Amino acid sequence: MECFLEWGMEPFAKTVFDLKLKQEAYEERLDEAMRRLVAERVLTTYLDNDDALSVGFVKDLQTRALSTNIGTIINYNDGYQFYTDHKYLMKIHYPKNHFVSVVERGDPATVKGIFGYGGHYYLDTIKGVRIERVMDQPLWCEVIHGKNMVNDAYFIGAKMVRDADKLRNEFAIDEDVRYGARLYLFRYLPRYVKTFFVRVKHRLFGWGW
Repeated sequence: MECFLEWGMEPFAKTVFDLKLKQEAYEERLDEAMRRLVAERVLTTYLDNDDALSVGFVKDLQTRALSTNIGTIINYNDGYQFYTDHKYLMKIHYPKNHFVSVVERGDPATVKGIFGYGGHYYLDTIKGVRIERVMDQPLWCEVIHGKNMVNDAYFIGAKMVRDADKLRNEFAIDEDVRYGARLYLFRYLPRYVKTFFVRVKHRLFGWGW
């Protein structure tokens, strides 16, 4: 599937969200965008096609990018996970999340996009990389459904959200949010236990990205 969304606000270039999965297709689309680039800075962001950004994400990111150095990776450490099977929402602290962005100079010859830096889980191991960690700004939502059950559930610092309209108001996701002790004890915690073992596997053998 291919779907592109472009938006622009000076002095930034139009941002291209590329939902193709193959790296060759990504590079082709990026090259095409760079050929018509006229901007001082370029922002690119990881975004899976089944996840969501807050209505305030773009404005906040652009504001931060104007006052930071070229080459800086911006990471919002806090966000949400919405579990579609039982319609509950968890606020989590996840510094290794994939909703990361990079600020680059608007030079078509040097722009490689956030995808060009490799897997998001290992960005902090790149020599010389600068990461600006934004705390207490939950501006992304990871949607957990039957087709991406490999995604981790997070327990430390995770809080179940009571606001039934949170997704609709902040992420334009037309879903009511459920809340309750039974959901936490009998749905979320068992899910966490399962993904704990997945996390151990990743730590021992890597993510394979």
